[in-house]
Amino acid sequence: TECAAYLRELTYTQLLAGEYRGDVDVELLCSAARRGDDAMIDLLVERYGVDPNGDDGDGWTALHGAAEYGRVRTVKHLVEKHNVDIHKRNRHGKTALDLAEENGRTECAAYLRELTYTQLLAGEYRGDIDVKLLMSAAKRGDDAMIDLLVERYGVDPNGAEYGWMPALHCAARYGRVRTVKHLVEKYNV
Repeated sequence: TECAAYLRELTYTQLLAGEYRGDVDVELLCSAARRGDDAMIDLLVERYGVDPNGDDGDGWTALHGAAEYGRVRTVKHLVEKHNVDIHKRNRHGKTALDLAEENGRTECAAYLRELTYTQLLAGEYRGDIDVKLLMSAAKRGDDAMIDLLVERYGVDPNGAEYGWMPALHCAARYGRVRTVKHLVEKYNV
């Protein structure tokens, strides 16, 4: 950690002075986001023009990294200051919300989930409205999100995509009894 701190400070100093000789790209941005280094993020985006929605080639963005590591302040910073796309999926089809949930980053997940739900309610959601969202809601036991996706957006409650299990299977796998009953009784899955 002492070596990393020294090298990180040296990189930051060189970037500030315009003397950095390495690639100023999304890799630096993702690294800063995983660390929760908002000052470095701002420097890279504002001075060097690194795209805050850019990805590393595998679809991983700064938001994915911040969410995976539970950097709540940085997740909020990226969303609120740099207007990043919360719906972008990596090559495995995972959003930042999916990664936060999978890694037990409950505060990040709660923030991203609320933002997703608010955007869906307002009709401002820019991502794919598909069975992956439904599966994620079933996994969490989020019946309100399931109802919104099925009733307003027409997502098929029995639907599944290659590599993704149907909502009922997901709810059952994660022990969401109330959601299993909800899917069966309300939507006859």
